[in-house]
Amino acid sequence: MENNNLAGFLNDFLQFIDNSKGIVITSHVNADVDAISSSLLMQDICMELNKKCCVHLESISRGAKAILDELGIGSLQCKELNVDQFIILDVANASQMGEIGKVLIRKEIKKLLIDHHKEGELSKIVNLYYVDSEASSTTEILVELMEMLSIRPDKDIATLAIMGILTDSGNLERARLSTFRSLVYLINHGGDYKKARKILREVFGFVNEEFSARMARLKALSRMMLGRVCGNLIIALSEVGAYESDASRIIIDIGGDIAITLNEKQKGMGRGSIKISERALEKGVDASRIAKRLSTFFSGSGGGHRGAGIFTFSHEADKEKIFNYAIHIINNEECKGGRERNE
Repeated sequence: MENNNLAGFLNDFLQFIDNSKGIVITSHVNADVDAISSSLLMQDICMELNKKCCVHLESISRGAKAILDELGIGSLQCKELNVDQFIILDVANASQMGEIGKVLIRKEIKKLLIDHHKEGELSKIVNLYYVDSEASSTTEILVELMEMLSIRPDKDIATLAIMGILTDSGNLERARLSTFRSLVYLINHGGDYKKARKILREVFGFVNEEFSARMARLKALSRMMLGRVCGNLIIALSEVGAYESDASRIIIDIGGDIAITLNEKQKGMGRGSIKISERALEKGVDASRIAKRLSTFFSGSGGGHRGAGIFTFSHEADKEKIFNYAIHIINNEECKGGRERNE
């Protein structure tokens, strides 16, 4: 069951970090803007509370790297990982964390999780967790935590946090009241909303993008398999070598309702991205449920939130099998569930 009472979580959080000798703050591989901004906000909190900490991200998405370069934020890798506590942000499953996820399985390392995805395996192996799947982003949760502790973020981090909220909320399409409160708090403490929007347009608005990023999107469109689910929703599946999340977003932007994009298999496993349109959300379709079902059926792991999900799958799966099974579970579980929830 989700633990989403932030006020009740606060004292447990303070007690957790008060007993630490050193803390590593980390997130999923190919870290996006939300993962990075929430990690840096957590670093601000720990440092304000006089705790030794550092941010360690195994890999960073190209878009997020461009944003960090624009803001002048340097390396996000700890010099050493010989610490007694980990704070894990914006990820539900250890399998989405690469090599550092294997370290987290060690029982002697104390672990805390804060996330806005639906609960996954990490909530079962950590010592303390806070999950609010209704939050638009993990950044939003960290801003609320900072406000409760009366901690001011660094100005550049505040600007980055604005971008973290905007990107994960779909430019505020999935915002709730606390989302806007978090933005106000960031702006009141030095965050530059105009600059944040400008950088996002430059990085994600296809301005001066690398050849490989543009090629990946065009390949995704040329390789699409199309189908119809829930009466009038369009499902599309494609396969690319990289940028699968970006490719899924493009498919939604041009009219798709459920976009599933797979990357090429590495080390016997593949990775998929799922994005859902507002039309599909209104019918009760949930990307995190689809990701979990696909990952379970194809021997991987997965999760996410209503609008977006990620999953891994075994080498035995191919795109036709994944596409057909996705149609099956959406028509037989998601559409029916959506009708029941709306009645």
